[in-house]
Order: sequence, then structure tokens, then C-alpha cells
Amino acid sequence: MSMPMPHRMRRRSLWRRLVLRYYILRYRSRHALRPLQGRTSSVMEDLPVEIIEAIVGYLSSRDILRFRQTCSKLYSKTNEYCSRHLFHTLVSDLSLDELYYLSTHFINNAQLAAGVRTFRVELKNPAQGLGYDYYWNRRKRGRHLILPCDGFEALHMLFGHYLTNCSAIQIHAKDRQSEIDGPDDQLEPADVLQLILLLAQQVSDFRPKSLELCAPARGEGMRTKGTHLTAERLSMDVITDPQTLSMLAALEDVSLSLVYPDDLVESGWLGAFFGSFQSLQRLELDLDMAWGELESAEALIRRLRCPLLKDLQLHRFKTTLDTLNELLKPCATRLVSLVLGSITLVGSLAQQESWKSWLKSIPDTLPNLNVLDIDLLTASYSEGQRLHLHFADLAGFSIPEENEDQDWDRVGLPKYRTRKYEYVPPGDDSSDFGKEVARTPLVFEVASHGWSRADELVLPGIKYEGTEMRKAVQFMWEHAEEFNMF
Repeated sequence: MSMPMPHRMRRRSLWRRLVLRYYILRYRSRHALRPLQGRTSSVMEDLPVEIIEAIVGYLSSRDILRFRQTCSKLYSKTNEYCSRHLFHTLVSDLSLDELYYLSTHFINNAQLAAGVRTFRVELKNPAQGLGYDYYWNRRKRGRHLILPCDGFEALHMLFGHYLTNCSAIQIHAKDRQSEIDGPDDQLEPADVLQLILLLAQQVSDFRPKSLELCAPARGEGMRTKGTHLTAERLSMDVITDPQTLSMLAALEDVSLSLVYPDDLVESGWLGAFFGSFQSLQRLELDLDMAWGELESAEALIRRLRCPLLKDLQLHRFKTTLDTLNELLKPCATRLVSLVLGSITLVGSLAQQESWKSWLKSIPDTLPNLNVLDIDLLTASYSEGQRLHLHFADLAGFSIPEENEDQDWDRVGLPKYRTRKYEYVPPGDDSSDFGKEVARTPLVFEVASHGWSRADELVLPGIKYEGTEMRKAVQFMWEHAEEFNMF
């Protein structure tokens, strides 16, 4: 009498039989033999999803399609899974010819297209050894698809229908304008954004929930860089189309990191883009325009009307306190988180007290706010001779000691003590800037929060404009350790 096989051995034996049948299927599909019938078909129908995923994980893109054709029930059973896996596997290193071949199997398959939920594009620098080809990265094991310079047509034809069911669009691109010797028809970030807008114009039910456009950060923990958008690639006719505006109005989460786009601002395209947002609950905006024209920044911010906003992050902006208040007013009762990073507030010296009053009034004007993060906030005044710089990653802001009588405990805000430092930097005879600084003692009022980094730096008696202002800021960063900024 034979002994029963242990459970572990039975499971191992079953796995070996499945692997063997997988290789048989692969061999038959490669040699164009007829599909397996009978018992093999029934076994495939009874396989759990985990086993199917394991088998498909070892197949190439072509073999995945053929594997699904082994029996009709398996084909219908795996539509949703294979749509996700094919979309990821499709971005392996394929030639354009093979890409077209694969597209014939599912380009008109609505069930497969319905399974794609996230579309992510990453344009990398072609100077990395690929000539003028570009990588398109899709979040699965680092697999990539190489597209040539005419990739926009391939993108539009092969991937356009897949975007119609996507809820998240992510476009990551490095600085393209640095490639002076690149071809005129190179694929740009604006091309991908234009494709999204064209789809919205053509497909009435295209309603993604989130849109992200930025450049990858250089290192871990660093902020993302701004992306260049070329005005010639973006059409005013498309951005002003009612279908396009309807798609943009339905967005709930938008993250934009752009290099200050003069041509887009002048053409009115960026203003129309900003003005279309109506349902946003989260907005992260980085326009790298701290040194740009104040009028342009003001006009862009005034186009934003987001009454449903709960999370707002502004980085590298130049604006006035009045405009900032105008932006926050529609969403004042809903706003939960506010991040101001590298914001330059421009105004007269008389508005300095208004800025302090604004900070103190936040518990009343923004009653539901529970996160306030001020990082490297610059307040510059056109009158007088003061420059305020805040260096800190703050979870809250400071309240002066003279306001101790107010009930700040209810909002959890720390108090601070003011300490003054006086430092006379060595002069540089070869530079007029060095001579000027050497004659002027720098007095620092450091507001102590208990953090190791100073968050307020006051320079009385110094006024610089234009390039001299940049030199002053650069000088302070170079002597940060001597000034106890860190």
C-alpha cells in the first residue's frame, strides 16, 4: 500500500507540471502549432490568478498574446490583468516595428484599454548614449521603451486610446533647452501635454483626476527641477476648446514644476491653463520665477480660483501679500495644509507689519489649517534697507514675545527669543561688492525656535538690487556656518 504524498511534495509536483506545460505552450506558440485542446484547456481555465501571473511574468510581449490564445475562456478571463501587464511589458526595449506588431493585437480592444489606469512618461537626456532616441518609463521593474524622434506620431497612434481611461497622468522631463545641437523634431514635454489636451478635445469622457508635470530631482531629498514648455508646441485653439476646458475643470490634483515661461505667459496660454482649474483639492505650483517679473506672477495667481482647495503648495514665486490673500480667500474655510517655499513677498516697508499681522491672524482667517510649512521665505521691500530671509523647515511659525498675552497655545505655535549677531566680513579689494560689504557690519537677529537652523536673518543698512541682490544672497550662503544659519 502506497503512502500518501506529503502536502509540500504534492504542491511542488503540481508546480513542476505547470512549469512543464508552460514550456510546452511556449514551444508550440513559437512554432505556430495549433492551440492545445482538451485537458490542457481545462487546466488553464482552472488555474488561480497567482499562477497565471507567475507564468505571464516569464513571457515576452509576443508570447503573452499567444498564451492568451490557447483557449477562449483564458482569453476572456485575463483581460483586465493582461491589459495591465501588457502595458508594462510593452515598454521593454522593443524596436518600433515590433511595437507596431504588438499594437495590432490590442489597439482596438476596448477591454484591454480599460485596464490602464496610470500613464507615466519620463523624458531623459539623449546625451546619455542613446543618440536622439528617448526613454519612456512605465513604473514596472525599470523597463523602458525607446522611441525615435518621430515618437509623437507613434505615441498618438499607439497610446492615445489607452489614456482615455487613465485617472493619473505623470510627465517627468529633464531640461530640453540645454540640448542646443538636438533636432528640431525632438520629442518635448509640451508634446506629451499637447497629446493629453488633444485627447480631451476629441474624447468627451476623458476625465483624469490628477496631472503631474515636473523634472526629476538630481538626488534623493532634493526638490524637482522646473520643466521647459515650448510655446510653439502648445495651441491656443486646443486649450480654449470647451471639451478641453471641461477636462481641466474636473482635475482634483495638479502638480506643476516649470521654468519661468515668458513666451507662454505673453501668449496667454498659461493664464488660460491656470484659469481652467475649478475642482482642485490639491495644488503644487513651482514656477521658478522668484526673479521674474512681478506683474506676470500676479496675473497668473489671480487666474487661480480654487474654492475646493485643501492642500496648497507654492514654490519659487514672486507675489504681494494682497495677491496671496486673494488666492487663499475662496478656499479659506477648507484649506488644511499650506506650504510656502522660496516665496518672495514684494511690497513697501510699511507692509512689513502687515506680513507679521497676516501670520498672527492665520488661526482666524484659515480656521481648519493644521499644517503650515514655511521654507526659505524671502520678504523684500522696495523702500528702506532691510532684507528678511527665513532658513528653516518649520512645522509652524514664530510669535514675538510682545504678543504673549494672546492664546497661541490653542494652535500649538512656539515662542521665540531674539538673539543678535554682528559680523564684519573681510573685504575683497578686487571687487566693489566686497569693498561695500566690508564697510557695512552685518547684524543678524536670529529667532530661536529650538531648531539648529536660524529661521530669520535681518540685514539693516544694506540695500541691493538686481545682480547685486543675488550676490548678497550668495555671499550669505557661502558664510552660512559663520552666521550660525545651520
